[in-house]
Amino acid sequence: MYTYGGGIGFALMLVVAGVSFRAYRSKQKANEIIFHQKELVEMKQKEIIDSINYACRIQKSLLPPETYINKILNKIK
Repeated sequence: MYTYGGGIGFALMLVVAGVSFRAYRSKQKANEIIFHQKELVEMKQKEIIDSINYACRIQKSLLPPETYINKILNKIK
């Protein structure tokens, strides 16, 4: 009787260990996917920020300085 109980207990421990290991592997895969998605988002964010900065530089180079605009507006008043 004790032998069967021990065998059943050992089998249950193996099942629990298998389920735990499977959950651990699943979590590792999910974390890897999240890591790659995070890298992709960071890369896209950097591209967007660089594009905004570039557009800002172009705009500043095409528009006259703010002091010049203020000077003209003051003359009109």
